[in-house]
Amino acid sequence: MIMHLPMSDTPKVRNLAALASAFRTRRKALGLSRENLAALAGCSVRFIHTLENGKPTLRLDKILDVGAVLGLELAAVVRPVPTTGPQ
Repeated sequence: MIMHLPMSDTPKVRNLAALASAFRTRRKALGLSRENLAALAGCSVRFIHTLENGKPTLRLDKILDVGAVLGLELAAVVRPVPTTGPQ
């Protein structure tokens, strides 16, 4: 069974530690081992381990593959760019 969180309960990820935590928490909530997740996502157990530990140099395409299996998606949110004075 896949858990769905209301948008207001969806964690905002603002750094690698939060991203790693979100993936690890979701995997555990779904009852998946790292081995199961790796097999479903088509990657290695080592990749899952390094993702869940916040390694900064992982391939984005693989992160997206793992996220798809977990029912997670990454979103780019457009925010106003702060200005530093008259232009």
